[in-house]
Amino acid sequence: MSENAYPTAKVGDQEVPWDPEQLRKIREHPCFSEKACHRFGRMHLAVAPRCNIQCNYCI
Repeated sequence: MSENAYPTAKVGDQEVPWDPEQLRKIREHPCFSEKACHRFGRMHLAVAPRCNIQCNYCI
């Protein structure tokens, strides 16, 4: 495994790579964090067909 490879987790029968920084963003994102959703207001704009957390707009 190279130094730049992501760690993996076993999901079902597959080894799935995951990015620790992306996981941190998801945990703190108001849409997914139970604590954050009580501190921040949310307004969803119909800009993308699906939520794109990677845009970092609301983080």
